[in-house]
Amino acid sequence: MARINLLPWREKQRKQKQVQFFAILAFMVILTGVGVVGVHFFQQDRISYQNERIAYINKKIRYLDDKILRIKMIDQTRQNLEKRIQKVRDLESNRAEVVHLFHEISERLPKGVFLTAISQSNKKIILQGIAQDNNDISSYIHNLEDSNWLDHLGLDIIQNRSARNSQDNSSGKNIFTLTAKQTQPDKKNKANVKVTKK
Repeated sequence: MARINLLPWREKQRKQKQVQFFAILAFMVILTGVGVVGVHFFQQDRISYQNERIAYINKKIRYLDDKILRIKMIDQTRQNLEKRIQKVRDLESNRAEVVHLFHEISERLPKGVFLTAISQSNKKIILQGIAQDNNDISSYIHNLEDSNWLDHLGLDIIQNRSARNSQDNSSGKNIFTLTAKQTQPDKKNKANVKVTKK
């Protein structure tokens, strides 16, 4: 029986397998490297894109912040102008009120009553004067109560000057101080209507 030596063939087959293994291993290493590099470049591209978007959004935010600041400044300017316009309107309306008020105060003076001073602080009015007697003061108060331009009348002080020096012009007369609140006819009429309804 013939003997066949298979050792060289096996050795050759082993070497071929080793070559194939190292070739596959090298291919896998190269493929993995290419994949890693590809993923790295992809991630870098995504990061660059996101950074560009963030920069764009920040730019828009700064632009909108400037717009909001301008809008606030414009709104503040508008409010200031509205306040000034309202003050001008109030002054124009008060100009006529002062005329009506002084007309009411002087028109309703009874005989024997003389005003010596008139002062006003906001809506509060103080009237100082001289009267022949208390009845004249009472009559003046009743006359002013009928006025649509005055409200909350009060008599603060009455002094009799009979004991004064005869050289004083007010000797024998009563000095009085009245307080009142300036109002507008339409507001007073509305208040009277509400009181009447009750």
